[in-house]
This record gives sequence, structure tokens and C-alpha cells, in this order.
Amino acid sequence: MQSLLVAQMPTAVVNENYFDIIIKGGWILIPIAFLSLIAIFVIVDRYIVLHKAASEDERVIAQVKDYILNGKTDSALATCERSNQPIGMVVAEGIRSMDYSIEDIREAMEGKSREVLNMLETRMNILSLVASIAPMLGFLGTIMGVIKIFYTISLTDNLSIGSISDGLYQKMICSAAGLLVGIVAFIGYQLLNGRIDKIAAKMEKQGNDFIFFLKRGK
Repeated sequence: MQSLLVAQMPTAVVNENYFDIIIKGGWILIPIAFLSLIAIFVIVDRYIVLHKAASEDERVIAQVKDYILNGKTDSALATCERSNQPIGMVVAEGIRSMDYSIEDIREAMEGKSREVLNMLETRMNILSLVASIAPMLGFLGTIMGVIKIFYTISLTDNLSIGSISDGLYQKMICSAAGLLVGIVAFIGYQLLNGRIDKIAAKMEKQGNDFIFFLKRGK
């Protein structure tokens, strides 16, 4: 009889799937799940935007320089605006300021560069917040669960390992879920920031090249 009970015990554990275990984490998993959806949306959205921004066609800048050498500033400006790329926006600002000094052109392009970078960094602060808040929410859920466990023990005076471990493992799910969402958000934040830094460096280099090109022409 005892051997039969022992044989049946693992079967009950195996039949409990991961979804059933996760559900036992409690209501705190709802905001954590919501944060995970926000993180995924921001990561995908920023990746698409940054991928387009990084795929700059260098032939556009070469064509712009050719137009300027031939005195076709309107065509050069139109080419930059059609490109709809970060460096195109910056160079377009420089072309609009060509009647002024080189320093004025540089300041105009630097101001536009900051504006473009702010646009690329849109929603990145949300991703940073998710990376910070999700683990804290998970830890809060675990702490609340532990408080409930000890409150129940104080009422029932039942200090059995089964009653403690059963409730504790359920609440540890909150911490695990929060950490998982936080890690995903943190990795996404770092990788996307790395791409933004590369775009900024490339934009600065091409902007300086354009300034040097104008200096030679003036």
C-alpha cells in the first residue's frame, strides 16, 4: 500500500503544467505581464526605427554634394528631404543655412542632430523603467506572499514544512517572473542604446565631412 502511494505522488507533480504553476503566482503577475507586453512593443518598435535609420545610403550624400558643386541647392535639399534618414535631416538643415558662416551652419546641424537623436531615443526611458520596476514588483509579490504565510501560521499554529514550502514556492514565481521581464527589458535597452550610439557616431562623422566639404567650397 505504501509503495503504491509513493509511486502515485510524482504523477501528480508531473501532471501539473507550467501554466498551472505560473497562475499560482497571484494577481501581482498581471502588472508584470502588462510590463512584459510594453517591453516587447518598445523593443520591436525601436528596432524597426533604428534599423531603418542605420541603413543609410551613402550615395545620397554623394549626390547632394554633386548638386551643390553644380549650384543646384534646391535639388540637394529635396534629395535630403526625400531620404528621410537622420544624416539627410542634418545635412538638409546645413543646406538651409548655407547663406550664413561655417560656424552658423555647424551650429544649425548640431542642433538638428540633437533633435534627431531625441527622436531615435523615443520610449527608451519606458524600457528603462520596465527594467527597474518589473523585478521590484516580483519581489513585492513574494514578500506579500511570505507575510501571508506567516500570518496563516500565527492563526493555525501549523508549522509544517508542507504548509510553508507550498505557499513559498508559489510566491517565488512572482520574483522569477519579475526578474525575467526585467532582464529582457535591460538587455533590449542596452542593445538598442548601442545602435543609437553607432548611428550618432556615424551622423557626426558624415556631418563633419559635409562641413569640411563646404569649407573647401567657400
